[in-house]
Amino acid sequence: MRAVRIDSRRAPGVERHRWRRIRKRMDGAYRGKYRRSPCFGQMIGRSYGSIHGFLHLSSLLPLPRRTRGCPPARRLSFICSLSPHGFRRDSRSLRGAASAKRSILNIFFEVNGSERSESVGVSFSPMDPVFGILTSFGISIYHETMDIIRVLAANLKQLREQQQSSISELERRSGVGKATISSLESGKGNPTIETLWALAKALNVSFGALISASSSEASSVVRSEEGAKISGTAGYTRLIDRLSCEGSLEIYEMVLVPGEQRIADPHPEGVMEHLLVVQGRLKAGPDKEPVLLETGDYISFRGDLPHVYSAIEHEARAVVWMQYPRSLFHPDSTNTTKVKFGRYARTLIERSWTEIMNGLAMTRLRFSAETSDIESVVRELEEIVNSLQDSEMYRWNIQSFVVPEGERTVSVLSFRKNPFTQPSSTHDGIRGSIHDLEGKTVLEKAEYLIDFGRKTLEPDEFEALHHLCTDSSLVIRTLVSEIFTQHGYPTVPKDIQRVEEDHDACELTKEDRIDVDSYNWFELVHPAYARQCVSLARMIRKHIPCDDGHVLACMDVGSGTGAPLIMLLEMIPNLEILAVEPSSAAFYYLKKNLGQRKNIKCVHADFLDFEIERRVPLITSVGASHHLDTYRFLKKAWDCLDVKGKLCIADEMIAPFCTIEERQRNLILHHTAYMLATMVPIPGAIRDRLWPQEKRLVDEFQRNVPLIVADAYENRLNSAIQRCRDLLKFTEGLKLGTLISNRMVAFYRFQVLELQALVAGLDYEVEQKTFPERFTQLARLAGFELSEHERVYPTIGDRDMDAGTHVFVFTKP
Repeated sequence: MRAVRIDSRRAPGVERHRWRRIRKRMDGAYRGKYRRSPCFGQMIGRSYGSIHGFLHLSSLLPLPRRTRGCPPARRLSFICSLSPHGFRRDSRSLRGAASAKRSILNIFFEVNGSERSESVGVSFSPMDPVFGILTSFGISIYHETMDIIRVLAANLKQLREQQQSSISELERRSGVGKATISSLESGKGNPTIETLWALAKALNVSFGALISASSSEASSVVRSEEGAKISGTAGYTRLIDRLSCEGSLEIYEMVLVPGEQRIADPHPEGVMEHLLVVQGRLKAGPDKEPVLLETGDYISFRGDLPHVYSAIEHEARAVVWMQYPRSLFHPDSTNTTKVKFGRYARTLIERSWTEIMNGLAMTRLRFSAETSDIESVVRELEEIVNSLQDSEMYRWNIQSFVVPEGERTVSVLSFRKNPFTQPSSTHDGIRGSIHDLEGKTVLEKAEYLIDFGRKTLEPDEFEALHHLCTDSSLVIRTLVSEIFTQHGYPTVPKDIQRVEEDHDACELTKEDRIDVDSYNWFELVHPAYARQCVSLARMIRKHIPCDDGHVLACMDVGSGTGAPLIMLLEMIPNLEILAVEPSSAAFYYLKKNLGQRKNIKCVHADFLDFEIERRVPLITSVGASHHLDTYRFLKKAWDCLDVKGKLCIADEMIAPFCTIEERQRNLILHHTAYMLATMVPIPGAIRDRLWPQEKRLVDEFQRNVPLIVADAYENRLNSAIQRCRDLLKFTEGLKLGTLISNRMVAFYRFQVLELQALVAGLDYEVEQKTFPERFTQLARLAGFELSEHERVYPTIGDRDMDAGTHVFVFTKP
């Protein structure tokens, strides 16, 4: 066995008297002073190669970074405690250990010519299966550490950006410092296992998702010496692969005899095979490119293609995992039916719509096409859907989409329309005529229009409504546009023109997770945007009787870009409003949109930290309470109100939930309900004149949003969430700005805003929605009494306390 040469030269940058102390300790160790420490004997006695190394043994702090003997990119370091009774593991860091405050041992690796050889105080070969485990003192050093750090850096940054999380938000959710996260993302960190677990939990991914390299190939191979190793005193664990499976996993033992080849037929579409060799050598994989595998090697490949297995020389054994997608293992899942496309397609679609009329929320018909001309199948199915929707029975009750899925599969996704948007053929409860609105107040006009829009309209009534599109009131113009859209004639308020870029606000384009520039222009097409303001104004008039000549002091929390305030002032002109808005970008538009109105004072501040000069009788908030810590917001509002004061809130709420999964599902269904309501068809003549990026935007949303909704209804939550993130990433790549070629595009630009809010809500960042019953409970805990409540627009469920746009009035007793 070859002796190990210990470098006795003074390390650069180390004072001479300190180096003498280091040499004395090294000499003592080599002569056997610490010979009773088995770990040192193991390290001195073990040698697998001729590569020289050097060992610094010191009771001092670690040497400066510039003196550690090799460039950082080519160096691995391991630090552990040193005591006369032997070495002990001091930490559980990924590189090996963190700095010890007492005696330390630094072990350095450096490349010496060959890519396959590295050196340490004692030399060993990376070809060793365990690669330098110092078993006698329970410390493992493995040559892939730098690779893991590099992979960790890439994965951490990618996962954080996919979830649209800032480093500050990830710090808040994980408890890991910003400096540590930044260091890890730059590939310079040295994290403990606990740090990685905290980050994985905050990102809602597995531990392996952080430290394993992903592969986009149809098949991939992991050799026995590859894979991330996490070691301890009893041995090590090697991460081979990470599987995301919403379907089922079957595990088999395979035994292959030499001289025979097994040729396997393709499995159904979407099946993956994973094979780990436990004995012998074999070939496996796609029939055209089988891979030679040794004991401990692993391969993953597509099982829906022809593939082969064969043993080499001797009998071989392997463990095989068959991964089936959910759609194959559960072909008859709740609302999905798989059929061949043919002459019975119309009958099947009509039958599925009957099921929706009888109570189902959605159905999915998957048609498998025998022809490769998938576009012709899509056209035929679209013709069937359009002809059925001309029927009065289905027109107001069913919303259907034809979406290609895969190379030879087309889905017809059908949903129950929001009952709120279904006109009634009766005139019950509607007094007077639309032609008799002259002389009425804005609030009276608005209340009449809301009731009027719920009935089937006659041609002359459409004409009268059309004249109101140019009304001087923003709330009336917006309400009329909502009514036209509700009746199948998509209309955008005239306030949304071919929007020009606001160059003064260019550097304010992103505020947290929501595009405030786009919000300022496109939020007006939100279903029930004006209705919530009308309901809010009606309740204020009801609960705070006040003559028009008397000024009513009011604080508005989270005023946004100002549109709800303008609507409120049109209906209640005697309000004197203190508008509090924390967002810089929104505050810019707030002041710009409100102009020189004397009865509004704008304050750029966070409401939770804002010090009010005197209490007020009324606090309002439209669409802002879910951006704040709900209970703190309610307590702060209680402190700012007079006795008998009113807190009036209009905001979105999701359906009740008890678990994170339920919350995520309800959040997806809530936001996508608004998106489906604005998923309007764009006529071919207009579509041809859209800009290329707008066409891509429309196509992707028409294809993906129905799939997201269907996945959520069928509890394929991971698939729905991933589609949301992928769609958001796609829209960000379009770099849309605020300029649009046609006003119809505003509906899809609004959907982008909903998607941003949805993904932010999934990450529980910026968006922190709760459900109405819980919101009411928190208000009672804060000291309020509920005076009135109305769900002005439902999204999920039929109860008043289900998801949708809600308006509350609370009283401070």
